[in-house]
This record gives sequence, C-alpha cells and structure tokens, in this order.
Amino acid sequence: MRLTDRQRELLEHLIDGAPNKHIARAMSIGEGTVKMMLHMMYDRFGVRNRTELAMLYAKNGGRHANENTPRRAQAD
Repeated sequence: MRLTDRQRELLEHLIDGAPNKHIARAMSIGEGTVKMMLHMMYDRFGVRNRTELAMLYAKNGGRHANENTPRRAQAD
C-alpha cells in the first residue's frame, strides 16, 4: 500500500514537530481529523505514538514502510 498525498503531508508536518493544532491549520482540516489520521497510521504501521511514527517515516527516507514491516502484537 502507498501513502496518500495528504498522509505524506501530515507526516512531513509531524517530522517538523508540529502539534496537531498547527497540522490541522496548515492542512485546512479539523484537529479531530488529524488525530484520526494519526491513529489510523499508528495501527497500519504498528507503532504506539507520533514519535515512533515520525522516526519510522524519517528512517525510510520520508517514504512509508513497506507491507512487510512487522506489526506490534495486539493485546487480548
């Protein structure tokens, strides 16, 4: 799967350290939408928080992780 342009844009703001409120303003979306997009990407890439997501994105040269990225175990 690939990232959409909007997801990529959000991740670029995330790497810059922007808080959700600033990301929402820059992308002309609601702060709740930013939170929802982030949580969807946490699940997709098996990370727990914005720091791990930003590190994963930066580590991959600004590109998303491939489909073979291990996902964290789901709690029962």
